[in-house]
Amino acid sequence: MGNAQDHALGRNRAFFLNTEATYGTFVKPAATDAAKVLACSFDFKQERRNRIDSRPIRAHYERITGRKEVSWSVESYLIPSGSGSTDPDIAPMIKAAMGASSSQVFSLTSGQALDSLSLTQQMNEVVMETVAGAWVETMTISMSGGDDPKISFDGGASTHFHTSTSTTNGTGSSATALIVNDADAFEIGSVIKIASSADHQVTNKVGTTLTISPAASWSNAVAVVPYTPAETVAGSPSPGITGSITLAGNSGIDIIGFNVSLKNNIKGIIDEAFASTATDFIPGFRDVTGSLQVRCAKDQAIELGKRKGFGARDLQIVSGSGTGNVCTIDMDQIEFEFAALSVPESEEVIIELPFTALAQDAATNDELIITFS
Repeated sequence: MGNAQDHALGRNRAFFLNTEATYGTFVKPAATDAAKVLACSFDFKQERRNRIDSRPIRAHYERITGRKEVSWSVESYLIPSGSGSTDPDIAPMIKAAMGASSSQVFSLTSGQALDSLSLTQQMNEVVMETVAGAWVETMTISMSGGDDPKISFDGGASTHFHTSTSTTNGTGSSATALIVNDADAFEIGSVIKIASSADHQVTNKVGTTLTISPAASWSNAVAVVPYTPAETVAGSPSPGITGSITLAGNSGIDIIGFNVSLKNNIKGIIDEAFASTATDFIPGFRDVTGSLQVRCAKDQAIELGKRKGFGARDLQIVSGSGTGNVCTIDMDQIEFEFAALSVPESEEVIIELPFTALAQDAATNDELIITFS
């Protein structure tokens, strides 16, 4: 039945991200808000509790609606902009994770003003999902061997709404009241296309009547489908075979793999009376951790002893080469921790070097800086 019905296809995914001016207020995507992603998942749950007061039967016969919970995750190639003067497409998400940015340099802040995001994914006009009031709990950059470097994010959000497809029931001429045959296909906030008239947002819904903005004209029995603009994206994935590592001034180190993870330890405010979902979020103490994997060659075995001194060391990872194609990760104070040697039956021994990145002093926020150039 693959040809009888249009199916939502992952290969046709269009993804958009927007920084919100007001927490939880959805921002409609524009063409330049697009970014290419490898994976994206939005997870919506709403609590439904069984009523448990006394009754003459053992069966449950009624449920009580509780709070909504929204979580999400996104994974992308590490894609610089391709230009030496502009941020990469995924930049709003990096800034939402770290807190500060200026001229392609992303740095950490101790303020509470981490950006919130509106995120949208749409699959070939069959289904669309959006979350608003999204915060970044964790950001991870990883690379290994010749694999393509990747960046991933996850977090929570305030609002989730979906959009699928239906048809008009009646005609309209410069109208804002749109009657559809399948009202469950739309929610308040849905952005739709009515036949060829695009970029209308559902602002209210009563029964099968949707209030849309701006007004539109339509014929009877025409398609009403999810709408996102054509994507405008830039840059190419950073290849895993170009770059460098410098540890404490020594650039002669060959690594098998590297990862760094920023965790914001965010508390979503979901305990307020008369609120069904998160109304805000508060960042806690953050953790910047990661690991290096190196072969235990004669010149690298000394790392096993150095980490026992707990000395802070400078680490810089450069991925890519050429103007507009480089991502540099700087951590000026990392402390290596402990892990067992990986000793295979006959092949080379691997040294696992987990680390925690520290700030240089109590007044700075410099444990992690990411620069695109």
